[in-house]
Amino acid sequence: MGRADEPVARRLFAQLASAVAHAHARGVFHRDVKPENLLLDERGDLKLTDFGLCAFAGGGELGADGLTATACGSPAYVAPEILLKKRYDPGKADVWSCGVVLFSLTAGYLPFNDGNLMGMYRKICAGRFRCPKWFAPELRSLIGKMLDPNPSTRIKVGGILEHPWLVKDGMSFVVTPTVGSCYYSTPEVVEWEAESELAREMNAFDILTFASGCDLSGLLIGTLSDRVRFIMSGMNGKSVLDQVEELGREEGFVVRRKEEAGFGGVLLEALGGKFVAQVSVYRLHDEILFVEAERASNEEEPKFWDKLRATLKF
Repeated sequence: MGRADEPVARRLFAQLASAVAHAHARGVFHRDVKPENLLLDERGDLKLTDFGLCAFAGGGELGADGLTATACGSPAYVAPEILLKKRYDPGKADVWSCGVVLFSLTAGYLPFNDGNLMGMYRKICAGRFRCPKWFAPELRSLIGKMLDPNPSTRIKVGGILEHPWLVKDGMSFVVTPTVGSCYYSTPEVVEWEAESELAREMNAFDILTFASGCDLSGLLIGTLSDRVRFIMSGMNGKSVLDQVEELGREEGFVVRRKEEAGFGGVLLEALGGKFVAQVSVYRLHDEILFVEAERASNEEEPKFWDKLRATLKF
């Protein structure tokens, strides 16, 4: 992404922020905001595309607290809480990615650039970057609020739309409980077509992050004793999820299942909504699957975990 003049960058970023706000207001969280997913039409207006990794409220992936544990995104644009394997707010993760896009758009290079991938991840987790000298104070302020490594204090998308840097040049916004849109033009959120059962191939970031022997969490925050990752072959994703669902129902758990937008998952809860376990399945290639099984840290159902291990043979 080349460096854009500030007025041009402001206009394009306003449309991006408006599109993200528009999606968030409808309970849709993109989770892969990056230049490759931003298109310009014949008028030069920005379109946000490729919702293949999105999460949405009410879809089963987000917990009652609005958080998720599914790691996804692109290396240079992913939020630190995702790298650290924490349950995270997908809306705040989108804000981080938008911050990286804004920095790149106005600087002409990435904020967390490093010749070594792990070095870049460490910079991301520490929020360690330096603004170029030509950045205006208000632009520095906005980027600093977006690239805050602490998601609890990171600015929300509504705050972005009200930031002084963005409302210059006569630009104004309407922000309501349902829609945030820019008066320049109505940003288009391009709808995605849900792929068939577990059809998405994992990208290089997925494989690097999840594959056995290359667990980023071990390098950044320690071991994950309550999560197991393994490879399965000779089965399709639906069969795996069917087995987990059947076992969960036999044990009397509430079963929530999701199969769309590139992955499948089964969430198991005890009465009262207490988290018991979650199994997620990703397709690597043909009948080769990556499976991640996670249980509650203070597991109250040790026998069930043993049964799950026996069922999935991990």
